[in-house]
Amino acid sequence: MRADSSVSDPPPRRRAPRRIVLLAPLLLLALPLLVAVTLDSARLLSDPFPGFLLWDNGKLAAFHMDAWTGPRAGLPLNGGRILAVDGRPFVSGAALLARVADEPLGTGFLYRVEQGGVASDFHVPTMQLDASGYAGTFGNYLANAAVFFALAILAIVLRPDLPAARALAIVMGILGLVLTLAVDFIASYRFTFLYPLVQALMPAAIANFALIFPVERVTPRRRAWIVFAIAFITLLVAVSEILLFHSDPAAVERLDRTVYLLFSAISLAMLVSLGDALFRARSPESRLQAAVVFAGALAAFLLPALAILVFVLLGWSFSFTWVTALFAFFPASVLYAVVRHDLLAAERFVRLTVGYVVATSVVVLAYAVGLGTLDRLLAQGAASSPAANFVLLLLLAVSFDPLRRWVQTAVDRAFFRSTVDAASILEESSTSLALLPDAEAVAHTVEDLLQRALSLEWVVLDTSDAAHSDAAISESVHFREERLGVLAGGSKRSGAPFSAAERDLVRGLAAQAGLALRNLGSIQALREAQSALLRSERLAAIGEFAGAVAHGIRNPLAGIRAAMQNARECSGDPAMEESLSSALSEVDRLEQRMRSLLDFSRPFEPKTSVVDVRALMEAVARTLRSRAERQQVEIRIEGPASGPQVHTDPDFLEEVLLELAGNALRYMPTGGTLGFQATSSGGPTTLRISDTGPGVPAGVRDRVFELFFTTRADGTGLGLAMVKKIVERQGGSVALESSGPSGTVFRIDLP
Repeated sequence: MRADSSVSDPPPRRRAPRRIVLLAPLLLLALPLLVAVTLDSARLLSDPFPGFLLWDNGKLAAFHMDAWTGPRAGLPLNGGRILAVDGRPFVSGAALLARVADEPLGTGFLYRVEQGGVASDFHVPTMQLDASGYAGTFGNYLANAAVFFALAILAIVLRPDLPAARALAIVMGILGLVLTLAVDFIASYRFTFLYPLVQALMPAAIANFALIFPVERVTPRRRAWIVFAIAFITLLVAVSEILLFHSDPAAVERLDRTVYLLFSAISLAMLVSLGDALFRARSPESRLQAAVVFAGALAAFLLPALAILVFVLLGWSFSFTWVTALFAFFPASVLYAVVRHDLLAAERFVRLTVGYVVATSVVVLAYAVGLGTLDRLLAQGAASSPAANFVLLLLLAVSFDPLRRWVQTAVDRAFFRSTVDAASILEESSTSLALLPDAEAVAHTVEDLLQRALSLEWVVLDTSDAAHSDAAISESVHFREERLGVLAGGSKRSGAPFSAAERDLVRGLAAQAGLALRNLGSIQALREAQSALLRSERLAAIGEFAGAVAHGIRNPLAGIRAAMQNARECSGDPAMEESLSSALSEVDRLEQRMRSLLDFSRPFEPKTSVVDVRALMEAVARTLRSRAERQQVEIRIEGPASGPQVHTDPDFLEEVLLELAGNALRYMPTGGTLGFQATSSGGPTTLRISDTGPGVPAGVRDRVFELFFTTRADGTGLGLAMVKKIVERQGGSVALESSGPSGTVFRIDLP
């Protein structure tokens, strides 16, 4: 049996925070922006194209294909700025595109370009932008933007309550906006002022993501200050860019490169943070999730960050189109982790959605194929027949649910390589657990059910506090607020991660195990209460009986004893005196039994003091020595010469030892050994009374302390019951430690 998760279970879903409720519509508004920019950029496919791209203030953009006429003409796309076109002062990017569109394809334009304070002329003919060139530049940006927007919306829809999901949505949304507005910034010039502002938010969004994904690394308050500080600085830079955009393009370029440098630095810091999360993950599943995300982030951001550093610091010239192409690795890795490894605890939604979509697609396809088959093979025009449509729809409606279950099973198997029917397993376990006799049987049943259902390497239901750091999945076993243990298991033999349905199964089995263990505890407590009640009733009956006997028999016995004693003193016949002495002994024995019965039935309060056990055993030995010598029994006292010392009632403890030793002597009438032993190791003191008699019969060893139980014809069944009562009233315990042909040992433990 055994016992936090892990697995780490997904937290309960909460109501979406207000900021996410506001963020979702903003992301949806980004979609029309994406469509508008896509349509604007697509016009370049039909009109003559300058052969290069530029900002609206004339700065040449490092965004091109090598086959374009601009790079081939040697234009300085790494920081150059157009001053004039065919001798006329440059006005704007939009005006240049309009002028190029009005001229025939292949028309050459003379551009005066200034770079590093030196102006040079370049002759660049116009060209036709083909589909491959568009796909490698604008299409690359816009396709990535669409994926980023989709992932942002998906994160909000799946887990609006999860901070990591919100951080993912924010960074994906801003990256999507940056890519979308970047295309507008160099192609259509509608939202020029928005691009620097959104680009300025990117470092803050990445920093927020790095500090919270996949788990929070700093307090929310500290994270808010860090993100605010970065956003404040970058927004100041962005506002400065907007104000200086046309008047001082060189300053704008320097400010823009500052933002790029900050983006690179924070991207590298994010990679370090994700790598740290990978090494700090507690469970194998968390490590796998972190590894997938880290690998995607490494592919998407490491080379772009280094490329930006090279571009800014060393001034090397290359196109940014291939850099952004790598961005696709990151959303791809996150989507894979969401679908395959339940990154945002959204497995249930994804799995069911895929199942319903596939089942619905199959139904629609079957409907179309069925109508086509009817129309072509059976009767032409059957596809338009209301009766044929009704029959076909009826068949599909009847078969949809079985089809959906079959498809869902296939999806589950594809997702997690398992087909767990949690409801059936829990129904089976609830019936089985209700009939089990003890905790060990409960543990064995739960372990067997879970191991068979999930094919785990090992399963254990632990009712102790032992730690199992190697558990791949675990769930606390409790009843209400009472902790009863932990149900834990190893990894699946297939190596697949745990699905939400499988976690629910573990949680359900843990709950049923807790209920079963609590019921067993209640039943045991009820049995003990019933035993205590029965014992109390028996003691009350004994007390009542003893009182009646004492009142009705002890006084006549006293009279009989006095008369017999007087007769013995007056008799001169030795034989008569011997007979009278024997009769007096029987009267005394009957009186003693009456006294024992009365003593057992009445409560007593021990008067404790410090008692030297060795001295008390020696006193008992002296009392029994004459009887032992007559029976040729040797008395041995083992242990140190003095001590140990215990806090107990010496009179009652002496009575216990006399009873046990006297009982032992009865079974050694022709010799043997009676032993006393006392030991203590700093804790409870243990006393052992042993003999070499024939031992207690095996069938009655569990009953020797029962009231009125005896194996002797002349026994009363009170002696050992009285011993048990005395020892337990003083906080100790007594037990038959061993018994056999070579003798018997009784053990007494005193606190």
